[in-house]
Amino acid sequence: RRFYGDKGLVLTAFSNKAARLIGGKTSHTLTKLRGGQSLSMPGLRVKSDKERRALAAVWAPAGALVKDEFTQQPGPLEHAMAVRAMYGRERYHNLRCEDYARPKTNYASLPYVITAGDPLQFPPVPATSSLLADPEGLSKEHRIAQGMFEDQDYVCELKATMRFINDPILTSIVK
Repeated sequence: RRFYGDKGLVLTAFSNKAARLIGGKTSHTLTKLRGGQSLSMPGLRVKSDKERRALAAVWAPAGALVKDEFTQQPGPLEHAMAVRAMYGRERYHNLRCEDYARPKTNYASLPYVITAGDPLQFPPVPATSSLLADPEGLSKEHRIAQGMFEDQDYVCELKATMRFINDPILTSIVK
């Protein structure tokens, strides 16, 4: 926030609880998708100028995107976020929507995209919906999202949990 300003950091998580805990919004809210709206490419297209302005209000000033609890995010919704972010930024940053999944322009050419979460945590979505699922038989949108996920430049995998250190009550419960 210090570098990009109040609207420059977009924080998101799939579930409402996780989004609130980081001071962010759910993926559905950020993409301006309503319940039951299709996550296929035709369903993601912007249908009005009002909708484009709403996406631009979120995405045009953004410089960084932090996505928490990535194992909970279904692949097609991850794809939808990338597409809708591109619609929100294309007019302000000289982008082409058809380039939304290319390595240099995925996630609407945001300078920083951070994906966080615990891949060993039991996700509330079926394993076949996860970005870590076997791509065989999955939708085109899901496979594109997996490709963008795999295109991340840097990966830091933490090997130990630190949340119970120096907390005798939680430590005793875990034992």
